[in-house]
Amino acid sequence: MCKKKVTRNDLRILKARSVYSELELNIHRIDSVETWAQLTGVSRSWLYKAMNDSYGKNPKLLVREKRFEKMINILKNDPEATGYFVAAEAGLQDEQALYKFLSRYYKTSLTRMRIEVIKSGLNELLYQDLKKNK
Repeated sequence: MCKKKVTRNDLRILKARSVYSELELNIHRIDSVETWAQLTGVSRSWLYKAMNDSYGKNPKLLVREKRFEKMINILKNDPEATGYFVAAEAGLQDEQALYKFLSRYYKTSLTRMRIEVIKSGLNELLYQDLKKNK
């Protein structure tokens, strides 16, 4: 029986996935790439190299995307969630930081996000309803 030899690269990829999983689970505690590196016990330089190699994106962009994804999920579950709650759960300091984040990186606001999330939810419900009635 021939077993595949585990290479250093395989181990690095596994560790990169583990580090990324930590980002997904703890985005509310991660306010910067430095914090992410410290939380996972890796250096910032290792984090940059591993994320670029594994995901094709730098860690700063991955944190930003994960933060935005978390905000969308919060609003899907509770469209009436307060700005403070959304900010805290997404790892931002306060509502002001939330508004700056959304405006700077996504050219939107929390109110517009709410509307889009509600519209997409309604569209999904309408689509499901149409499928049932065919």
